Amino acid sequence: MKGLFLPAYRLMGRLSYSRKMVLIALLFVTPLLVTLYFLNSRLQADIELIQLVTGLALVALMTAAYLFAGFYFSVMDSLTGISTAARRLAKGDMTVRVECATQDECAVVADTFNTMAEQFEQVLGQVKSTSAQLGSATGQMNSTSERTRSGVLEQRSQTEQMATA
Repeated sequence: MKGLFLPAYRLMGRLSYSRKMVLIALLFVTPLLVTLYFLNSRLQADIELIQLVTGLALVALMTAAYLFAGFYFSVMDSLTGISTAARRLAKGDMTVRVECATQDECAVVADTFNTMAEQFEQVLGQVKSTSAQLGSATGQMNSTSERTRSGVLEQRSQTEQMATA
């Protein structure tokens, strides 16, 4: 072991105490400073990476929030239109139809609502037509019934006159 460190040991024997302390300090401090330098540069790189990832995460979060808000308002507009039309249909406005500019599930619901409203309007038209026909038939029946009644009363009157004569 002495053979390996012999040159350093002879050199140390020739130096003064203060120089020995400086040499020992340099031998121990230099690797420590180099290690600190590399750790510091690695720390800076890690901080930059964290900042980059954080920035990208914020951009992704903001994009997701924007898309969610757009989706939410689009669906709410469609549902509000359908809801308003349903209230008008419930109040008796059979001409109400829903206009939907989207090509999603809300458009399917709007088309189905429009088909239902058209069928309600057709049924209501048939009911009105049948009601008008029924009213006409009732009027004719009343007229026929009145004529029959008049005829029966006249026949009764004639029968009574013949019976008294």
